Amino acid sequence: MKLVISRGGSGQPELYDLANDVGETKDLAATRPAKAKELQALRDKWSAEQAPPSTPDGGGGGAAKKNKKKNAAK
Repeated sequence: MKLVISRGGSGQPELYDLANDVGETKDLAATRPAKAKELQALRDKWSAEQAPPSTPDGGGGGAAKKNKKKNAAK
């Protein structure tokens, strides 16, 4: 089974049985809601254990900004 959670579109989870539907043509979330909820719970648990995304120091740009200034001065 594969659970798909897209950030765009409907925002509703989609569930596919890859063993029988490799092309992901039949969304089973409506007919197998318990399985969709089970996989969603596993995904949520995994997501909560991940480190937050890192951001560049100094607000971004860093070396690229410095190099741009150096090249402009030449």
